[in-house]
Amino acid sequence: MTVIRLKTQVPEDRRLTLALPADFPVGEAEVEVTARPVGEPVREFEVVLPPDDRPRAFPVRPAHPKLAAEHDAFERMLPELMTRYACRYVAIHDGAVIAVGDSEVEALTAAHAARPGALVLVRRVTDQPQPIGRIPSFRPVEAR
Repeated sequence: MTVIRLKTQVPEDRRLTLALPADFPVGEAEVEVTARPVGEPVREFEVVLPPDDRPRAFPVRPAHPKLAAEHDAFERMLPELMTRYACRYVAIHDGAVIAVGDSEVEALTAAHAARPGALVLVRRVTDQPQPIGRIPSFRPVEAR
């Protein structure tokens, strides 16, 4: 996210031109502009999300022997991982952390870059149960 804050003189026609920094990515973006007179305080706002009431569970132990061993290693290392990587994702291979990321995809991508083709277990470092993922079911709709 890029935050641009500036003071300017508003001309009679009230038109301003904004050029974004060169490192700003090209393509679809959300641009938010707030105009206020000088001296008027910045109004803060609060976003309230509905509660996440999805059912929660701890990840189950995988049936595959290699992944089951990695799962056991993750469980053993969890107290140490909580101090270093809380709320991040880790990739486990041969009982050791080989990659860390802010998302599951980021950790898996880094793990495959470090050990191409290796079977790895990626888990979020938390001691709380996680929401159960919902798999949508599609139903055929008859044309009228």
